[in-house]
Amino acid sequence: MKYACLLLAILLSISCNGTKLERVEPRNDTERVANMIADAAIYAQSLEEFDIERLVEYTLPAYLDMEGGKDRYLNGMRNKEFPMDDFSSTSIVLEDKGVLIKGENDCYYSVLEQKVSQQFRDGLDEPIVTRINIVAGSQDNGKNWKFAFIRIPDLGQFYPDSVVQELSWYLEY
Repeated sequence: MKYACLLLAILLSISCNGTKLERVEPRNDTERVANMIADAAIYAQSLEEFDIERLVEYTLPAYLDMEGGKDRYLNGMRNKEFPMDDFSSTSIVLEDKGVLIKGENDCYYSVLEQKVSQQFRDGLDEPIVTRINIVAGSQDNGKNWKFAFIRIPDLGQFYPDSVVQELSWYLEY
């Protein structure tokens, strides 16, 4: 019991210090999906908080390329005005749709459903809920994942045809 408490104290101190534990190489698809869901939660939290510095670290490189690169994307996001003050709360959740596609080399792809619930400060009693599908990609065997809303024509520019065909079954735009 005292070892469990000691382990819990060590883990808590590491998380409080902001030190990220290094992930181990996933051994199977269950571990790949677990890593994806963990990274999706961070991506969603970054969207909720509009933390663009952290958000860009979890954004698909292909999407950043479409936007003109990481620096241009960051500058554009910093200069945009968003009606954040219109909402009393925003909740973003990314849910697994049970899609895991093996690409070339160590690449894996998936499609998640992004559910956004926003409550206006005045007016409507019910929150507005929107759902869109987003692409998730990992270039390191499912160890780390990145995300973005990308349409099928956009995908054709960045991913092999076989991956685009398979993802298109799940992207309902």
